[in-house]
Amino acid sequence: MAAAVGIDLGTTNSVIALLDRLDGGVPVVIPNAEGSLLTPSVVAFPKSGEVLVGVVAKRQAIINPDRTVRDVTRQVLMDRSTRIDDNTYTAPQIAAMILRKLKVDAEAFLGGEVTKAVLAVPAYYNDTERQAVAQAGEIAGLEVLRILSEPTAAALAYGLDEVDRDRKVLVYDLGGRGFDVSILEIGDGVFEILATAGDTTLGGDDWHQRVVEWLITGFKDEHGIDLGKDPIAVQRLTEAAEKAKIELSSAAEAEVDLPFITAVAAGPLHLRMSLTRTEFERLTEDLLTRITGPFHQAIEDSQVPVGDLDYVIAVGGSTRMPAITSLVQALTGRDSLSDVSPDEAVAIGAAIQAGVLTGLVETGRGGAPASPAIESQPDPEAVVGAEAAPAADRRFTEEPAAAVQPVDEPAGRVFICYARADETIVREIARALQAKGVATWVDKEDIPFGANWDRSIDEAIHAAACILVFLSPQAVASDEVQAEWNLAVEEGKPIVPLLLEDCAIPRRLRARQHIDLRARPVDGTRVSRLAAGLGKTYGVAPDFEAQPRS
Repeated sequence: MAAAVGIDLGTTNSVIALLDRLDGGVPVVIPNAEGSLLTPSVVAFPKSGEVLVGVVAKRQAIINPDRTVRDVTRQVLMDRSTRIDDNTYTAPQIAAMILRKLKVDAEAFLGGEVTKAVLAVPAYYNDTERQAVAQAGEIAGLEVLRILSEPTAAALAYGLDEVDRDRKVLVYDLGGRGFDVSILEIGDGVFEILATAGDTTLGGDDWHQRVVEWLITGFKDEHGIDLGKDPIAVQRLTEAAEKAKIELSSAAEAEVDLPFITAVAAGPLHLRMSLTRTEFERLTEDLLTRITGPFHQAIEDSQVPVGDLDYVIAVGGSTRMPAITSLVQALTGRDSLSDVSPDEAVAIGAAIQAGVLTGLVETGRGGAPASPAIESQPDPEAVVGAEAAPAADRRFTEEPAAAVQPVDEPAGRVFICYARADETIVREIARALQAKGVATWVDKEDIPFGANWDRSIDEAIHAAACILVFLSPQAVASDEVQAEWNLAVEEGKPIVPLLLEDCAIPRRLRARQHIDLRARPVDGTRVSRLAAGLGKTYGVAPDFEAQPRS
């Protein structure tokens, strides 16, 4: 049987996992062809014409920088293409090369096909960037079941969707080339990302780069030779420094031994140096200080007092550094959850979601039917005409872009797109949203709970703050509904698909976060959560903050 997997497409490393059908659905991280659970997110194009992906590409990155692509998630974020010789590769094509390696290696390990995947991406990705990742998955030969935010995936890995009451969770992610903090509120299967803050110029690589500089300085002081001018030596120093950083997470001292690091007329020279944890922490003290800013910003933006946090989750291998662990404990007053490897938590959570979507996970807490995670999160490009911050810095803009409203249109309406066969439930939800202060348009003129119609549907979609698309077999088959959501996609409108019945989700909507209305009734609490998410994310009601929340 073909497998469905979860993939963490990381800036530095990528990980693939699945639920083991033979072991009761236990998450398993799949090793790559080189035997490692982590695959470097690096692609290289040597002059020989072959394409290298993973550790073999990473090993030659420093001596072949002009033909090596790193930071794949940042490439997607900035919509950047790469030109090698006469060929131009888009960001989705580069990402697809990494995904294809993960897929091929997993198939070799499992002895069967891998055809479906849930892909995890940073919380700050917008619809365009999520679609780019979904496109990468399709290029790699995967059916993308869902694009999931990394903090949500990490929370799923710890089973926090099955807690018995609403919980507030802080997820901090220190990857190799970026750091971010997210505050989530989880309840009733809904994962609401209240705030995200971070620093795209700070990552675990900065810690071991300090070790590289320390090694270069020490060797120069002893021998008078600057190894920093030798690319091959720098490549070896970088690998040794990363290894030392990892060792210092569990040991008080690490030895760096690099024989034949260079040569002089008298013969070869060797590098042997010892680095203590105390010295390492002194070298990186300023980097540690930079961690605190995003923590305070996320807490402030979320309006969640530190004392109200129920859980703290660490993501990324660099969070194992004792100095990081101690700082986070001091900032939050809580120990980080540690049952799941921080390198693997996101991929495991994505695999769990894949298991739910494919029916492998049938029941949740108390024997209730398992349902996919529902996500609600900020969208930096939600407001029509708002000027977005530069792509690389969008999630960390200190002041949100001012809302620019279309002329002569009421502010903050939701446009509802659906098929006539779904009218009863659409009417119920639309009225409930209006009762919560969310103004609505609908796409049928003869339904009384919509706005007065003196404009075309095209104009209404253009003016709306976001689009609710109710998905059912009738809606998917409707040319009229398809034309409306295609127009919304072309206009770059934020789209929130609501799944009413089992149906084939259209490719153009597949990457978006779906709200599943199949398993449980649409009661007041769920409508309140939907209204709250629309209000916080899209500003769909000018007086939304005054509305009660269940």
